Amino acid sequence: MNKISITNPQMLKSQMSQRIERSKRNVFMRGDFEDLGRYDQIGRALHALIKEKMLIRIGHGLYAKAKKSSLSGKVVPIKPLPDLAKEALERLGFETAPSKLQCDYNAGRRPRCQQGA
Repeated sequence: MNKISITNPQMLKSQMSQRIERSKRNVFMRGDFEDLGRYDQIGRALHALIKEKMLIRIGHGLYAKAKKSSLSGKVVPIKPLPDLAKEALERLGFETAPSKLQCDYNAGRRPRCQQGA
């Protein structure tokens, strides 16, 4: 990818914000924006988007779309954490599969939890 390297911090943040809003993804990595500017510029813009409550940091270099909770007023991810974890792992190149308990639940079977494990 060709780097554009936007020097105006507000313009960079705006470009990143638009990209996030248009994306169907819920999890973003710093590399998703590397074509827009230098590493340190991207970091500052990500930090600004977190302060503006558009993103929430969910891991090292991993960010998720965020919203204000109607219950607590705090910033929360727009999707449940298990969904974000699955998406993040897939973005990082890991294969995911449902657990035995999830399979049982989805099949309408009563999960058999192992006690003492």
